[in-house]
Amino acid sequence: MNNIQIDFDYLPTVNFASYQNHIYPIKYILEKQISLSYPDLVREAAKLFGYARVGSNVEGAMVAGIRYALAKGFAIQDGDRVVGK
Repeated sequence: MNNIQIDFDYLPTVNFASYQNHIYPIKYILEKQISLSYPDLVREAAKLFGYARVGSNVEGAMVAGIRYALAKGFAIQDGDRVVGK
């Protein structure tokens, strides 16, 4: 029987410097879904990046990407929802 060692301390991190690249998955999601609540959009974007769970680092990066998408006009905020343009 093989003894497999798993390092549970290792967690992938999101590069905050590349939040501009988060526009493209956010735009893709909103093209398919039209609009989503802010938390749902954060979760869906994180899934596209391969994250099964959204921790504070991942959430922060996705929120930065959503804000960047809003600032660049790829989406608009309508109350608690983000709507694709």
